[in-house]
Amino acid sequence: GSVRSVPLAPGGNVIANGYGDLQIGGGNTSDTPVALTTNINNWNLSSTAFLFKISSTMNVTVSGILNGADAREIALLNMGAFNITFSHNGAGSVVNNRMLTNSDVTLTPRGLMVLVYEFGFVPAVGAWHLVSVH
Repeated sequence: GSVRSVPLAPGGNVIANGYGDLQIGGGNTSDTPVALTTNINNWNLSSTAFLFKISSTMNVTVSGILNGADAREIALLNMGAFNITFSHNGAGSVVNNRMLTNSDVTLTPRGLMVLVYEFGFVPAVGAWHLVSVH
C-alpha cells in the first residue's frame, strides 16, 4: 500500500485515543460550556469536542451526557471552584446518556475525568464508561 500525506486545517490536530483509534480533525477540539447553575440531566455537550473545560456556580450533580457515539472519548476538566459530581447510572437521564462508573465520581476543582462511550454493552443500549479520573 501507499502512504498519502494530507495537510490539516490551521490549528488541526491528530489525537490518539488510547484504543488504537486516531481522531483527525481541524480546528479546536476543546469547548468551554456555560457554567452549571443547578443539577442537570442529559447534559448537552458538543458532539465534536474532546476536552471540555467545565465549571459550576455551586456544587452540582450531572446524571447523564448527550451526544454519545460508539468509541467517542471525552475529557472533562473542572476549571471552577466547586465540586461537580457525576452519578453512576443516574436515573434522571435517559438510559443511553448515563455513565457507568461503579460509583458516583466527584470532580474537585482542577479534577480531570475521561469517559468513553460504548454502544451495545447491553443490546441496543449505550453508555459512558469511566476510563480514568485524576
